Amino acid sequence: MSTYTYLAQPYRRELDSIIKAVRPDGLVLEDTVFHPEGGGQPGDRGWINGQPVSDTRMTDVGPVHIMADVSGFSVGDAVSMSIDWQWRHHFMKAHTAEHMIAGCLYSLAGIGVLSIHLGEDVLTIETDQASIPLEVLHRVEDAVNKAIHEDHVVRAYELSHEDALALGLRRPPKVDGLTRIVEVEGVDRIACGGVHVASTAEVGEVGFLSSEKIRSHVRTIWLYGEAATRRRHEERQLASDIGALLSAPFEGVYGAVECLVEESKAQKAALRAKDELIAQLALSLQGPVFESAVPVDAYVKLAGSRFFTVHVEEGRLRWLLSGSEDDFKRLKDLYGHFGMKGGGRTPLWQGSANCDADALLGAVRVLWEEVE
Repeated sequence: MSTYTYLAQPYRRELDSIIKAVRPDGLVLEDTVFHPEGGGQPGDRGWINGQPVSDTRMTDVGPVHIMADVSGFSVGDAVSMSIDWQWRHHFMKAHTAEHMIAGCLYSLAGIGVLSIHLGEDVLTIETDQASIPLEVLHRVEDAVNKAIHEDHVVRAYELSHEDALALGLRRPPKVDGLTRIVEVEGVDRIACGGVHVASTAEVGEVGFLSSEKIRSHVRTIWLYGEAATRRRHEERQLASDIGALLSAPFEGVYGAVECLVEESKAQKAALRAKDELIAQLALSLQGPVFESAVPVDAYVKLAGSRFFTVHVEEGRLRWLLSGSEDDFKRLKDLYGHFGMKGGGRTPLWQGSANCDADALLGAVRVLWEEVE
């Protein structure tokens, strides 16, 4: 067939057909309502004669309905199929949302799309840009949601390759001959072989989540449908909860958090200064090999004189050596026996060990006495 029922009637959920081929991985049918994986959209799943179809993939002989057991099927058999409609409709909404986001990226900012992926909660769009200002992405988000709420019509139709080129699409068609165009009225037109909802209102809403660099391009990440709505509600609740904890109104939450962060930084700096003072006293009162009452990081500024100290942090033994390159080379002789690892450069080395503190300190004292 040149056009399968899944494209001609994307809301069709059931169909009778004839088996065209039986393969080790599944069935090929004369016609199908199962949409195969492609264009960033996962394949449909469902049932054929009550037997589960776990995926659908396009091959050179047509869509293959992936099944764990095809032993009961033969070429020429009549079969009845039904798709997992919740799964299908979910990705119809996702694909439509992707078209709308990509269309607005192009119309509002001249940003092209290189690839897409439709996930169960998020969709990703890799763009042709090395950087995109955040305000642009927020403007796109607002434009898409406005179009969703306005309930624009989504339609698919076929044109000759020449007529499709004449439309000035944001991306030239990849096929010759008849070209299937998917149009989101007033928002986007693109050549596409996927399935989409009939109106933008079915999408629900979209929400910009984040962006990242991939292959020197910006990949944008979006929530759609129920996941976008859920995230919006969660963010609103989170802001409310934080405000309640800090006794601050919504508009004062950021300032309250900012003050809290500055207070925390000041407290950490004061604690660090206290630890460094204790480190100075410990180094002056104890021998060169000792167990510290404060974290070994407190001794960093004291590096230069010759000493070795350990401290247990959250059940993990941490060590610090201040000394010469020869001191560190001799210490490395103990690595295997005491489960030690770490490194540095003259005059300071740090690391961890999987052993008893007294045992390690005793071994280092013997080592240093031998040298002296």
